[in-house]
Amino acid sequence: MSVFSINLRDFRNSDFIFTDQLDPVQGVVRQSSFLNDEVEPVIYPDWNAGLVYRQNLLNNITPTIGISVSHILRPNISFVNNVVRLPVKCVVNGNLLTQVVFNKGKVGRTRIALMNPGFVYEYQKPFQTFTFGSGFDVDPLRFGMWFRNRSLFSDDVYKFNSIIMHAGIVMSSSSNHDLIIDYTYDSTISKLEFAAGGAHEITLIYNISLPERKGAVECYKEWWREVRGRPVTLKRK
Repeated sequence: MSVFSINLRDFRNSDFIFTDQLDPVQGVVRQSSFLNDEVEPVIYPDWNAGLVYRQNLLNNITPTIGISVSHILRPNISFVNNVVRLPVKCVVNGNLLTQVVFNKGKVGRTRIALMNPGFVYEYQKPFQTFTFGSGFDVDPLRFGMWFRNRSLFSDDVYKFNSIIMHAGIVMSSSSNHDLIIDYTYDSTISKLEFAAGGAHEITLIYNISLPERKGAVECYKEWWREVRGRPVTLKRK
């Protein structure tokens, strides 16, 4: 439900060059008046919390909704004596996992595919992003495409600044454990395309299949069926 982290803030003045140290001709010629003393290291806590809810519905539909809040205590991130609080970051995400059955009318030719449309909304004052798209899985292959823009509540909601594409493969073992290999490419399509380029990511996921555990209700039902099925023996006194 929550994550607690310890952060260390530390740096040395000698690692930086400030504008008041520069001379147009001779370069660095003087000491900076911005920081006179070395900044002492600071250790501060940071709290994050989140909640996710998933419900299995009929017809193989599984909706999921989640929300997370980061930097709840708004830690001071200033490197000087003033106070600069880190804004709280909020993330809302949701998706709908559905099954699509392809039947070609022949025995053994039925294929089951998974579609997973969803969205992610992020807000950290003064920035916000809105991402939506869908994944599509046909065993053993995985595909997906997502679009991201700068805001959800603005006139340019349909003006995207990046397209995210991914592809992968699922390799199953005899013990029902899965190894998933995904490749993702985040392509910038805004005015920063030539300066920023794109981002590449390779993801390895290993799913461990554990024995299914029965809940209290199922255990009670099994016990009751067993009791009702026992033969009744009458004893004479």
